[in-house]
Amino acid sequence: SDSDVDLGTTGVRWKDAYIDSITCTDQITATGFTGTLDGILGSGAAAAATVTTLAAGGDVTIANGYGLVVGHTAQVTVTGVAPEFQMLGTGFADSFLCVGRWSDDATPPFIGAVKSRHATIGSLEIVEDGDGVLDIVGYIDDGADLASDVARIRFIVDDATPAENQTGGAIIFNTATVTGSTGTEAMRIDSSQKVGIGNADPESILHVQGSNNPRGGGWDGGIELEASSGQYSSMFFSNQGAAQYGGIVWVTDTSGDVAANRLGDIYMVPSNSDTDGDMIFRTNTAVGTSASSEKMRITHDGNVIFGVNGTGADVTSYSTTSGKKLFWDASAHSGNGELVVTDGTRITLGTGSDAQMYYDGDDLTINPRSVGSGNLHLYGNVFVNETTNANMTLGLTINQGGNDDEILALKSSD
Repeated sequence: SDSDVDLGTTGVRWKDAYIDSITCTDQITATGFTGTLDGILGSGAAAAATVTTLAAGGDVTIANGYGLVVGHTAQVTVTGVAPEFQMLGTGFADSFLCVGRWSDDATPPFIGAVKSRHATIGSLEIVEDGDGVLDIVGYIDDGADLASDVARIRFIVDDATPAENQTGGAIIFNTATVTGSTGTEAMRIDSSQKVGIGNADPESILHVQGSNNPRGGGWDGGIELEASSGQYSSMFFSNQGAAQYGGIVWVTDTSGDVAANRLGDIYMVPSNSDTDGDMIFRTNTAVGTSASSEKMRITHDGNVIFGVNGTGADVTSYSTTSGKKLFWDASAHSGNGELVVTDGTRITLGTGSDAQMYYDGDDLTINPRSVGSGNLHLYGNVFVNETTNANMTLGLTINQGGNDDEILALKSSD
C-alpha cells in the first residue's frame, strides 16, 4: 500500500523490473549483473542512466578484476592496459583529485601505497632489495597512443637485508629526453640519504656525475652557480665545530673516502685558537700510493707561504714571516725551494714597473731603470766567483782563479 518493496534476508531476483527508488540500509550485491540500474535514488525509471546522488551507509566493495570509472562511460587504455580505477574529465574540476582532512591537530591527509611479495591479497611476505613500492608517472598523448611517459617518481626498497620495521628505501626521479619514449633516471635519494645526480650509487651527500668534459665545451658534469643581474653567486662552507674545516677535494674515479686517491684539495683550517683561518693548497705526487700534502698556504694575516710541511711541522715559521707577503720554506722539501722562471721571462718590480730582472739563457740582467730613473743598491758583501771572504766585513771580492784576464774593467761610452 506504501508503494515500497521490502526485500528480506533470503534475497529477491527480478528481471525487467522498473523501480522508482531504492533505500538500502545494508548492501546491494550484484553478482554477474550485466544490465543497468536507472535512476538509483534519482528521478525515476524513465530517466537516463545517471545517478544524481549515491549515498552509501556502509562499505562499497568492487571485486578484484572489476573497475570504477568516474567521468566517462568506459575505461581508457593507458600504456597498453586499462586501469581499473579511472577519473576522467575535460576541465580542471573534473580532473582534480582531492584528498582532505578536517581534524584539530597537525596531521595531514595521507596517500599511501603497499608492496608485498605474497601473491594473495591480504597475506604477508617480505619484500626484496630493489622492489618497486610506488610509481607516480606522467603519461602523454603523442598522437599515436597514451604509452609514452615524460617523467616518473619511483619509490623502491633500497636494503640488501630488509627486516621487520627495519627496511631502507630510495626515491628515484626519472625524466625523458626529447628523443626518448620513456624516462630514465636523473636523480635519486638513497637509503643513506645521499643524493645522486647522474649517479645511481652516490658516495657523498651530493654526488654529481656527467659524461661531458667542461674543458671540451660540455657542462653536464659540472655545477653552475648563476646570480641574478646585479647580484653575486656564492658557495658557502659551514662547520658545526670551530675546530673543523671545509674545502674542495679532487679525487680519482674509484676513490671513495681513501686519502691516497686524492689528487689535491683546497681547504680552510682554523688557527690562533680558532679565531682566524688559513687557506691551504695540497697536491699529490703519487696518487694511489700516498696522500696529498701541503704545497702552499695563505695565512690569515695575508702571508703567502710555499713549501710548508703537510704535517704542519713548520707552523712555527709563521712567526718569522711577520711583515712579509711571500715566504719560501724549502726545509720540508730537501732544499728544493727554487723559484723557476723560463728564459726571457721578466720579473717586474715596482708600482710603476720601474725595475726588471730577467735571464735570456746566457746573461742575467738586472735593470733598475727599465722605465723610470733609479739606482742599483747593493748592501753587504758582493762575491764574484767566490762564496766567502772571512777577512772582509763589507766590500767586493773577485776570485780570478788561474786566469790572466782582467779582474775588474771600467768602461766609458765616451
